[in-house]
Amino acid sequence: MSLLAIQDAIVTKLKELAQDVYDDGVPEETKLRFSTDGIMLPYIIVEHAGVVPSPNGSPIAGVAGASGKSSTTILCIGPNQRSSRQVAGLVRQKLTGFKVATSGELTPSLAPYTYIDGNARPIRYVTEITFDFITDTVW
Repeated sequence: MSLLAIQDAIVTKLKELAQDVYDDGVPEETKLRFSTDGIMLPYIIVEHAGVVPSPNGSPIAGVAGASGKSSTTILCIGPNQRSSRQVAGLVRQKLTGFKVATSGELTPSLAPYTYIDGNARPIRYVTEITFDFITDTVW
């Protein structure tokens, strides 16, 4: 299975949540959803990393088919800090331990942190949570 297939499986798993999920970058303003009283609804952006060879040494058969390490960072975006952190909690529950056939379990690698995107209107609060996983192929 390719890295792209693993990434697609992660996105599919996230789409089980109620929030909109974007894995092709920041959505256009017109795609955002708002509540009936005009408050932006939380959403999720997925950022995928490539693969680096496993640091455990070079395999006898060569690095082309060796295991590697990758990660994905999930941006949980909401109209306030609390909603952003709530979505991050749901993401953590959904993805921690998730495993695709050709990858290891997803493991949170950094403590989630929240920051303000003050350049956007409406202002958005972003909580990032990163997961690492092992793949059975570098390419």
